[in-house]
Amino acid sequence: MPEIRPEVHLSLEAPDATPERLHRAARLLQGELRRVRGLAVRRLREEPPPDGRGTGALLAELVLGGTLATGSITTLSTVLTGWVDRGEHRAITLRCEGVLRRIEAGTPPAEAEAVLHRLRAEDRG
Repeated sequence: MPEIRPEVHLSLEAPDATPERLHRAARLLQGELRRVRGLAVRRLREEPPPDGRGTGALLAELVLGGTLATGSITTLSTVLTGWVDRGEHRAITLRCEGVLRRIEAGTPPAEAEAVLHRLRAEDRG
């Protein structure tokens, strides 16, 4: 089974959301991602700061790791594209060791799955 190593950072983008809404969205997505077999997910920041200013990127970043079965990457891509498609102007950026890949609204799950596979292949060099 492919192991997510090094970890993949997942940044949520929703420019029309307040920091509090983005924080809540990240928490909900984290819960959905925890259902993916073999995937470990954690947040870089657990609570929004009291003033809620200038922190959107930190609030919306999750870290993915673990060991995924073949079907789990398919499930992961479906969860990610589902989140992106639930709102206008949403996107997800995946980052691992300097490699960036973006999933935007309208990205088919199969294309998102290919992005995840490419990201893993590029990680291995």
